[in-house]
Amino acid sequence: MCYNLLTMEAISVYKWTYQTELGTITIGANDMYITYLKNFDDCFGIFQETDLIKNAFLQLSDYLTGSLREFDLLLDPGGTKFQ
Repeated sequence: MCYNLLTMEAISVYKWTYQTELGTITIGANDMYITYLKNFDDCFGIFQETDLIKNAFLQLSDYLTGSLREFDLLLDPGGTKFQ
C-alpha cells in the first residue's frame, strides 16, 4: 500500500512480470494508471495482473510485432518536474 503524498489517501500499486523478445519486463499500475515499465522486478507492489496491466502488455506486444503504432494507455509515471 502506498499513499498519495498530497492527500495521504491510500493507493494500491500492482505489478506483473512478462517475458518478451526484449527480455523480462515488469509493468506497474495503480487503480487508474500505468505507473511504470521496467526491465527488472522489484519487491515493491502487489504481484497481481490487473486488466489495466494486461491491456498494457497486449499493446506492447502488438507494438513489438509491428501491428500497433500508437498506444492508448493512461499513464502516470510520477516523479518530479525535473525527472
